Amino acid sequence: MTLPTFCILLSMIELSIGAPLVVSPVVTARRLNDLSRHDLLYPVVGLLTALFCAVPLVEHPWPSWSPAGIIIGVAWLGLGKGLSIMWFPRYLQPVSEFMLSGERRVRSVGIGAILTGILFLVASGRV
Repeated sequence: MTLPTFCILLSMIELSIGAPLVVSPVVTARRLNDLSRHDLLYPVVGLLTALFCAVPLVEHPWPSWSPAGIIIGVAWLGLGKGLSIMWFPRYLQPVSEFMLSGERRVRSVGIGAILTGILFLVASGRV
């Protein structure tokens, strides 16, 4: 997978998660908390995250301070996040419940996800 394709897909994922967090924070937070409590589905989400982030690392494994290198670093962080969700879901459940508690915090997380999605969409044209 090329880096622009990875950026576009990542921005679409961020925007599709961030928009519901801003528009309907209580319902979305409840659904995401239910997902984090699910014994099978939450590790599968971690597996998909790890696979999604590992694919661009096949062609470009080394991060640097260039825009492409920063995106590679984000892919490494996503790989670590996916593997930790896959292997240690019970340790990360309190973190996700904390981030998704309180309407103001949930909206802030949603705004951050939207801004991150826009940032990766812009970065896809510069890589």
